[in-house]
Amino acid sequence: MGSLITYSGITTKVKAMERWQLREGQFGEMSSLESVPEAVQYLKRFPLPGDI
Repeated sequence: MGSLITYSGITTKVKAMERWQLREGQFGEMSSLESVPEAVQYLKRFPLPGDI
């Protein structure tokens, strides 16, 4: 029974983390940026999980 609870916990965590994953279009936009500081500024446009 313990392994089922562990699996359920991990599955729930992964589903929650997927919510904050960049979409393919967003990744394409970010990859076209010229520098790391620009990429950081791009990522700052999205709220952090704890900020919502």
